[in-house]
Amino acid sequence: MSVYAKEKLRDRTVAGIFNREDFVDIDMQKVSKNLNQSTVAFVSRLDTDRFEGKFYCGNKEEGFCDYAAIGVFYALAEKNYITPVENGIKSVVLHTERGKIEIELHYENSEIDHVSLKFPKIEMESIILEKELFQVLNISRDDLKTENIYMTRKNDSQQKQVLIPLKNVELMQNHDFEMDEAEKYFQKMNYNSVELLALRGENDIFRKWIYPMSSKKNHNFEYITELSFYYLFQEGLVDQDKKFSLNDDYVFSLKKPEDGIVRLEARANIYLSGILNI
Repeated sequence: MSVYAKEKLRDRTVAGIFNREDFVDIDMQKVSKNLNQSTVAFVSRLDTDRFEGKFYCGNKEEGFCDYAAIGVFYALAEKNYITPVENGIKSVVLHTERGKIEIELHYENSEIDHVSLKFPKIEMESIILEKELFQVLNISRDDLKTENIYMTRKNDSQQKQVLIPLKNVELMQNHDFEMDEAEKYFQKMNYNSVELLALRGENDIFRKWIYPMSSKKNHNFEYITELSFYYLFQEGLVDQDKKFSLNDDYVFSLKKPEDGIVRLEARANIYLSGILNI
């Protein structure tokens, strides 16, 4: 499957494996590595509308992956593994290492149209950027869109995720820095990742994800993260249901928050399905 993509075989490619009961963790690691997709989702049904899922990038397990969840449930709905409704929304629950994720399947004429993930809004701390981080990331205070930057803690741990809004896209595209110095500083400050984000107009997002304590290191073209879209809500940029593009390519929608709930919506393109023989 391709998720957040304008057409098949583009961008975030995902493999979804249903009925994973026969797999142990070592099997999932091997299968994920051999399939060589951005993410592999292993999903099994607990009962009619409750599922359990595990997510792997290469041979490493991830607690949750938004685009993989959207892709696999779009596929399950399209292949009628989930009983459709004629028109409207069918809600299911996915149990993951990150906790319970509520998923909405949107149908038109008994056909799946798109998938929504529901997230409770999180509180982001507004902090002043440390002088040393400016130096490490090779940016200046004049490059910032706002005086403050935003921080949250990863999975309620002490690891911190930081988002830095930049004034314009040109700063993002021309930005460069020394990764080794960033890695040392991140370790000292217990930063899990830093995101640089800029907007062109109201709907085009450009971002760079700096993740030095990982094999991923530095991704200019990555999936939208929760911290990114919480920033959009915090700044009042989602005052209505709105479609966004990310780095001129990925396409997704954010719904105006209701009752403290954020909804991330997207479609998937399915280009191959069948029986997995191991």
